[in-house]
Amino acid sequence: MLTQKYIYSILILSIYFYISACSASLNIVSSWKNPRYEKKNIDNILCIAILKEYFNKSDCENYMDYELNASKLNGSISLAYEDLIYNTDTRFLVSVINEYKYDYLLTIKFINNISEKADYSIINYEEYFLKSLEKINKADYKEIYANSYAEVILFSIKDNKAIWAGIIKTLDNEGPITTGMALSEEIFKALKKEDLIR
Repeated sequence: MLTQKYIYSILILSIYFYISACSASLNIVSSWKNPRYEKKNIDNILCIAILKEYFNKSDCENYMDYELNASKLNGSISLAYEDLIYNTDTRFLVSVINEYKYDYLLTIKFINNISEKADYSIINYEEYFLKSLEKINKADYKEIYANSYAEVILFSIKDNKAIWAGIIKTLDNEGPITTGMALSEEIFKALKKEDLIR
């Protein structure tokens, strides 16, 4: 008998290939790379979509999981750890990273305009994650997918510093499924272009 998880995975893949065939790709508006970071072929990545709505988050992260597997990278998505995104501090995140010995953290969150982006040269993943949680838990917070910006940051856990970041403009009139697929595809394409992943 097919499990619910297996059926859901097949559905996600079917949607992925359908949307890939009929949707336009996204473009990175701006990007930043830590000039002091020289290591290539990173691996063992924890991917987190810092989104408030669970189903939107799951759509986005399942596409990220697909890209991890397609790139033959070790790693996982935060959906593997119940309630990680809904904690109000960073202790659970740190405990997950330490227990499973992740080397890198990849985060996605939506911002309204480019001026809201972080200062990547000084940000660390705990501070960034905490500030992001505070933002999405505000009563007036709304997740807007169409015609907005996704801020993507790759952190080194060992150094607790950002090593790459990109701002991606989302498409007009698109929802979380199309946006999640297109974002994940563009992110991993950019990381390969920067020679950060194989």
